[in-house]
Amino acid sequence: MRAQVNSTTNIEIVPLAPGAATVALAGVVQSHERTHSIRSVTPADTALLADLIARLSDNARYLRFFRPLPHAELIWQEAARVTQREPRLGIALVATVPERGQACAVALAELVHDPAAPGVGELAVLVRDDEQRRGVGTLLLRRLIALARWRDVRVLRATLQAENKAAHHLLRKLGLSYRTEIQHGELTAWAELP
Repeated sequence: MRAQVNSTTNIEIVPLAPGAATVALAGVVQSHERTHSIRSVTPADTALLADLIARLSDNARYLRFFRPLPHAELIWQEAARVTQREPRLGIALVATVPERGQACAVALAELVHDPAAPGVGELAVLVRDDEQRRGVGTLLLRRLIALARWRDVRVLRATLQAENKAAHHLLRKLGLSYRTEIQHGELTAWAELP
């Protein structure tokens, strides 16, 4: 696959090598008068993602991770889980903005392949509380959906807390037809990619 550039967002998708399991992705997008840099997560991003998770409210952490993360060690473990994933098993995108003289992560989206079900990918997203409802989560998920197609994912799955109204709204904004099931307070949504 050759490099593709979306002229509206200046997002470039570049395969690392023929047949590579992942791609490099970088770009800059404008969202609600704020410029976000979007790129693939790398193994060197553990501290960046730990800072993002630590800056989430307790409720936002619970809604994303289904459990509280009260200690720095647990936050670091979640960040490392994302940055140390084998590329063939998934990809994560991070949105950053300049703050305090450096790039700070404000959102993270993940696509994880289900080894037991080829063609199925699990989506997850988190957006820092002060950046929610500004479109950055939608932007990241749309990029992941494009990457999912490139990686031969045919069905997307997302599991979220049934009470997570922001995530429900985000799913609807993506414009995909999906079906849902609720069990034990968790909502699972499945969407077939056209």
